Amino acid sequence: MAASIIIMSIILSVFAFHVVLLGIEVVLSLLIPGLKYLADKNNDANLDREASRYMNYIAITYASQQVMLTATTVFTLSFFPEFLVLAGRILFYPLAFFILAFALRLSLMSAFWYGWGRWPRNLYYGIGVSYGFLGVLVVYLDSVLLGFLNYPKGLIRASPLKVDNAQIYLNPTTYPLFFVLVFAAVSVTLSILVFIHSARIRASSGPVDTQRNLIKHYVIIAWASVLLFVPSLLWYLASLAKYSNYKYSNIVGGILETPQGPNFSWLLVVFLLLLVAFGSTLSLDVQRIWQKKEDSVEGMKEDRLLIYHGPLGAVWFVLLFLLNLLSQTPYLVSDPELAETVTVLNVRQAINPYADMLDLYSLTFFVLIPYFIAFATLLYFFFTGVIGGDREIKGKRLAGVIE
Repeated sequence: MAASIIIMSIILSVFAFHVVLLGIEVVLSLLIPGLKYLADKNNDANLDREASRYMNYIAITYASQQVMLTATTVFTLSFFPEFLVLAGRILFYPLAFFILAFALRLSLMSAFWYGWGRWPRNLYYGIGVSYGFLGVLVVYLDSVLLGFLNYPKGLIRASPLKVDNAQIYLNPTTYPLFFVLVFAAVSVTLSILVFIHSARIRASSGPVDTQRNLIKHYVIIAWASVLLFVPSLLWYLASLAKYSNYKYSNIVGGILETPQGPNFSWLLVVFLLLLVAFGSTLSLDVQRIWQKKEDSVEGMKEDRLLIYHGPLGAVWFVLLFLLNLLSQTPYLVSDPELAETVTVLNVRQAINPYADMLDLYSLTFFVLIPYFIAFATLLYFFFTGVIGGDREIKGKRLAGVIE
């Protein structure tokens, strides 16, 4: 049954990346309409160009999380068919709303992109606000699904199945997780944008003054989000301690109490060290901004911390969700007592016997390789700014796509 644990680890890891990129994409969907409004209000062509460039990042993150990561997650989850059917029946309405919201967001994203500079402003801003609002709704629905995996509130009886759908949305672990996700996504997304703008300033690429102003505001907001993240994380851990003690004990095992399953306290320590490092580097840059040491372009070119925020925050964000998901293994829903009667909640027993074979296990890795290569390529484009950057613009001009 070793394959079942490894397959589940792949699923949880891929899903963690999915949640991280979802958070980044949603923050961008909130940021872009705001920047577009300010650009139109102040007739700032440079800011308008930067906001337009962000739409390319939206495309990258959306393609990554939906095409690559969702496809991989669904493919590997098919190895647990009975659990997939049960989860679909229990979480039918949250999943249906989730899919509907995604479909509407895709339509709004397309309309927002196409209508840039073409449609009346009030209509255009309305589309942008709706696009951003649906993004927040998607994050909430994702938190509802993850909250159920923490604590199956709303599941009254498994056989015959009886579900209280209203209780699913009132899960006590959902709301702290929602705020954890929101504040982490804001701080990491803005830190990645700081990384991109800092790299462009060093290369003297694009409107320097606009990028300098964006960096200053992004650093302050990212720092404030990290500060708000800390009490949200403590709230989330407290909710796990009360309602999902199995998961909580595995997270803090060996530190605060004895783990009931696999001990992931080592991952907690690594995560906390990264959180301290991430918060400290942001604090140093905020201090420099307040002391007006970062007003000059040369000062930003010399500040190496601006380059470190993005990669450091991205690794920290991924570790956050790896810790959150791995800590409930070997259970698909973190409830050992329930798993004794509903065996499909246990990874070792839920896997299809035909899937628990070395040949299929090896084939899975070969199938996933193209997904991971494409995913890595898209991330490379995201961090280097190749898509939406000067090289792409020059290429489009040569091809006659833009003037």
